[in-house]
Amino acid sequence: LRRRLLGLGLRPWQPQGSYLSLISTGNKYCVAAKGTWGWEGAWLWTVKDWIDRTWMDKYGAGLPEMPEPAQEPPPVAAAAGPEALACLAAAPMRCGGCGAKV
Repeated sequence: LRRRLLGLGLRPWQPQGSYLSLISTGNKYCVAAKGTWGWEGAWLWTVKDWIDRTWMDKYGAGLPEMPEPAQEPPPVAAAAGPEALACLAAAPMRCGGCGAKV
């Protein structure tokens, strides 16, 4: 994009021929593939976790801390009464989190 905006010619793009895929199975275990090779094991999960955290750290550096937003209970839960509100407050995160595939 930069070259195009500067009025320069574009360079041909050459995609990677081989890349490492690391897929977590959700239990601190991981499967990996690169080309025709494949591996599996708990040690690969440690490698994947390190790669993911290192990559994410690049995007969090220097950002200010954000205050927790005040959360109003959903109207349906509020209408159901204090018992429903207590259940919601005690429940762990109900989704799998961003990026969850299951």
